[in-house]
Amino acid sequence: DKGLLNFITKEELCILDSVTNWQESIKTAGNLLLKNNKITEKYIDEIIHITETFGAHFVFQNEVAIPHGDASKNVNTSSVSILKLREAVLFPGDKRVSLIFFISAKRKKDHVKSIEDIIKLMKNTEFIEKTNIVKNTDELFDLIKLYLTS
Repeated sequence: DKGLLNFITKEELCILDSVTNWQESIKTAGNLLLKNNKITEKYIDEIIHITETFGAHFVFQNEVAIPHGDASKNVNTSSVSILKLREAVLFPGDKRVSLIFFISAKRKKDHVKSIEDIIKLMKNTEFIEKTNIVKNTDELFDLIKLYLTS
């Protein structure tokens, strides 16, 4: 099983001060994969539609979200992008989000281990606090690596 570190690259991490709304956060995180042709634009639209229809069921503790759509549909390569927002954005249900792990899966089982890794990170309040002070994507990448390999 491939873990989170097998799916992320520094080029698919992004740190922003803020976004205007949750839809922009989904588009921004999705575009990190779209530009490398790992997903289609329809995949981003699908996640926005799912959220509008069923709510933000993928928002968890510590302001972490794991948006995802159907396996294989509109996905070219299983991958993960990460968006860190310095100012949390509100998702439906008044759910605050400042860290997004945007997942695309070619097959349902592709991300079993990487989701376990994300949950490990999400539950670690020290890790979450440190994401608030990283200066750039290199530091964010190194922080993820540190907390997953220690």
